Amino acid sequence: MWGSGPQSPFVTARAPLITYELETGDKFNVSVASNTYDGWAALYVDTTLTNGMISNTWGEYTLNGQYSIFGVSRTINMNGRGMSIEGTQRVSNME
Repeated sequence: MWGSGPQSPFVTARAPLITYELETGDKFNVSVASNTYDGWAALYVDTTLTNGMISNTWGEYTLNGQYSIFGVSRTINMNGRGMSIEGTQRVSNME
């Protein structure tokens, strides 16, 4: 996770705030502060960069009271790997 701001998806511009190594099928939870937004993407041995951004599927969230939302995005790479995000009331995925 890179934190919010205009350079947040450009991994060549700033270091991530959180990194975590997972094996296939692993899951983990991250707690974040209210009134924040951020994004993340998985890196694999064959993952490349596109214009300084990870060329893969991204997870994104905005926490803002009743307007909070999370989702999966393939804006960077429409052929990115699968991702599923599970919340307390809904799931967002691209498999």
